[in-house]
Amino acid sequence: MGFGISGGNRPAFDLWRPMASDANGAAEYSLLDQRAASRELSRTDPVASAGVNRWAEYVIGRGLRLQSQVDLEELGISEGEARDWQNRTERRFRMWSEDVRSSVEGDKNFYQLQRIAAYSAKDSGDVFAVLTSKDRPGWPFKTAIQLIEADRVSNENNGANTAELFEGIQRKADGEIKSIWVANHHPYTNHLPSNRRWKEIPLWTRSGRKNIVQWKKMNRPGQSRGIPLPSIITGTLKQIGRYTDAEIDAAVLSATQVLIAQMSPESFNDLFNNPDEKAKYMTQAFEARQNGSALSSGGIVNTFPGETITNPTPGRPNPNAPPFLEMVLGITAMGFGMSPEILIGKFTTSFTAAQAAFQQWFQTVFIDRDDAISDFCQPIYETWLHDCVVDGIIQAPGFLADAFIRAAYCRSIWKGSGKFVLNPLQEAKAAELRAQFITTEAEEASAYDGGDYETRHRQRAREASNRRADDMPPLGTQAMPEAPDPADDSSSPEDDPAVANMEP
Repeated sequence: MGFGISGGNRPAFDLWRPMASDANGAAEYSLLDQRAASRELSRTDPVASAGVNRWAEYVIGRGLRLQSQVDLEELGISEGEARDWQNRTERRFRMWSEDVRSSVEGDKNFYQLQRIAAYSAKDSGDVFAVLTSKDRPGWPFKTAIQLIEADRVSNENNGANTAELFEGIQRKADGEIKSIWVANHHPYTNHLPSNRRWKEIPLWTRSGRKNIVQWKKMNRPGQSRGIPLPSIITGTLKQIGRYTDAEIDAAVLSATQVLIAQMSPESFNDLFNNPDEKAKYMTQAFEARQNGSALSSGGIVNTFPGETITNPTPGRPNPNAPPFLEMVLGITAMGFGMSPEILIGKFTTSFTAAQAAFQQWFQTVFIDRDDAISDFCQPIYETWLHDCVVDGIIQAPGFLADAFIRAAYCRSIWKGSGKFVLNPLQEAKAAELRAQFITTEAEEASAYDGGDYETRHRQRAREASNRRADDMPPLGTQAMPEAPDPADDSSSPEDDPAVANMEP
């Protein structure tokens, strides 16, 4: 439903008719077009491709890695027993996750699937992973992942959306997601199967096993499907592409050298005294002008008698193009949720400004990484662990019978690639000082970065014990030296060849 906004003293509102709808209604009629436009741009446009790729590169990096951290108090086991169980489980998970047999297709391992899923979730709005059980000769694990592109999740027989079913997402009366409908075919494939069908996959089994996961970015309560990342700036991206193509074409044409050959009317009539030959020549000349072949570099162009050649000053390359593109790319970067430096991978301001851009960017990365862990990595690990317990690969007493025990065994953290290092020497010195002069209590540090105090305290105690056993000096026994004066902000990374124009 459209609502007109009273302009009052603001005429800009007079013709504005915003649409009011619920979270799903906003995407019901535009989602297919948004996906198509997003994929086309990320496939053919360098700016769109860079924007989507940056997310997958930084959020996933080389892959989010499991670190088991069981709740030993809930399990009633000692720290040594917990450490042994964690190490054994991590070894088993590493064996599965680094092998391509962790996927149904058998061509990508778990960490490669993370990158594919991250890119697809941003490019299409969401992505799904079916957690199947597949027997393979000589392979102890049955859990296998099958990534499902967003288009394959749809209503059965392409039926209409209802209050409980929207674009393949089936909900209960209270709004809880019950199941997901997945087609055995892609709706836009050139090779449709003869037996097209849909399968309803329950989110959970009775034993508590997760069957399918959906990775999406939610902005509104009740939102069933995700929106492609480039959607908000699709028009801007398309216009940037047209502008840059026009500037490049103009610059190329201005550099083209063409020789003009012109005949006098008398010579033209003498050469083509036959009307049919004259008409044929003129037709070919007009066609050559229309397809642009007449302007190829080094070519010779014939003109008609009486025509004069005007060569306007092209003014190319356009000196106003770089600042204009810089301004537009800044708007585009905001639409992607990143700074322009991150988007184009070029840092020409001060070192402090470049470092601030990365600090700000990684706050966004960490938030999105939490979504990747909650929506993708952790549910897959819990399903893998469930299957391993059922098959006797991993011993976890009480796992299948008690939800509290299961949660205690599944407790874990996921570690990804760290922040990009702008100045390796400076970062190395800072890391050395942090290791040598530890003055922050574990509880204070946990409040700062959101870590768990008990886990951090046990880790520090274990590290201190290991240092004593290896005759190494304890940490935190020396006073922290005074911080050096901050670097001169007037310096530019261009002065440092290792920093200037770096690519992430």
